[in-house]
Amino acid sequence: MRRLAVLAGRRVQVASTTALGVAPDHVEALAFAWLARAFCERRPGNLPAVTGAAGRACSGRCILA
Repeated sequence: MRRLAVLAGRRVQVASTTALGVAPDHVEALAFAWLARAFCERRPGNLPAVTGAAGRACSGRCILA
């Protein structure tokens, strides 16, 4: 985090997710849960400006075991 803060300089404030009440070990799981919910609600889970995709898309697949 210190290195990231140094590289970002004054342009960006760098803080741990704990400042938002989210344990760092839970961030990845929460991200996948958000993507799963977007899929179930048939909402796009991408931002073309960030991903370079041609358009917004609902990603994923539901496979029942």
